[in-house]
Amino acid sequence: MASQSSTVVWAVLALSTAAVLALSMLRWVPPGYRIVATRRGIVSRVAGPGLFLRIPVADRVVVQPAGREDLPLVVHATSRDGTDVRLLVTAWVRRRSPEPATPYADPWTAGSRMAEQLLAEVIERTEVCDLGRVLEESWDSLVAAAAEACRPRGVDVLDLELAELDALLTPHHGRGPD
Repeated sequence: MASQSSTVVWAVLALSTAAVLALSMLRWVPPGYRIVATRRGIVSRVAGPGLFLRIPVADRVVVQPAGREDLPLVVHATSRDGTDVRLLVTAWVRRRSPEPATPYADPWTAGSRMAEQLLAEVIERTEVCDLGRVLEESWDSLVAAAAEACRPRGVDVLDLELAELDALLTPHHGRGPD
């Protein structure tokens, strides 16, 4: 009798373990998202909405929005005349689906860094009193340049919106230290 009950206990344990393993292999990808599976840093599969089967130890998965996203950019730079300037820009972007068998890198990090660097360069070559005018006049070309710079990193820049422009004006502005 004891042997039969221990067999039942082992069977229940084996079945529950198998069920947990089976459930851990399944991922649900909601509409509007995609899942990127990587093995040792290389993209193995990309799948859209629906049920996704993964190998628990071998696959690392990242769920990404497949549509337009808002990416906040914070730019801190010094203008040509030495003024501390901060920009807060919203980038409307779309992540491109990575190609299988290529190394995976988070497109957010590389794309935002490129766009922030581009905006910082504009600040660094402009006097603070001209910055608003220069940004307004060159905004369309800045959007195009950001799109071109971010495209190889897997991010399509659809548009940029300037949310805030701050310049720290001090009593010594433009004169240097006394």
